[in-house]
Amino acid sequence: MARATVDWDDGGIVVKLKDFDKKLERRVDVLMDYEAAYATAYIKEHAPWTDRTGAARTGLIAIANNLGRGNFELLMSYSVYYGIWLEIANNGKYAVITPAMRIIGEKIMHDLNHLIDRMG
Repeated sequence: MARATVDWDDGGIVVKLKDFDKKLERRVDVLMDYEAAYATAYIKEHAPWTDRTGAARTGLIAIANNLGRGNFELLMSYSVYYGIWLEIANNGKYAVITPAMRIIGEKIMHDLNHLIDRMG
């Protein structure tokens, strides 16, 4: 009976896996900065109210934060004090951040899946 043996050197895989976390975190950090810029443009463009002063629309912003250890967040906010009322008054008729959370969240998940697929 014939026997086959395989010599396996896992040194290359170990090195690549060791660096994978760092590479992934850097790429996700860059991706989240992109997503913040996209979200800022999206909420400004899709705000359903008619501007009077332009302050509310101009003050819409999204910011990406790297919380460390693979944790990221995307904050969307108003810079005007009455922004909360645009979100909750009139049964949310003028809300932009609340509906954008689902849309931007789905985009982020799609882009993260694509990023991981590209990394192999």
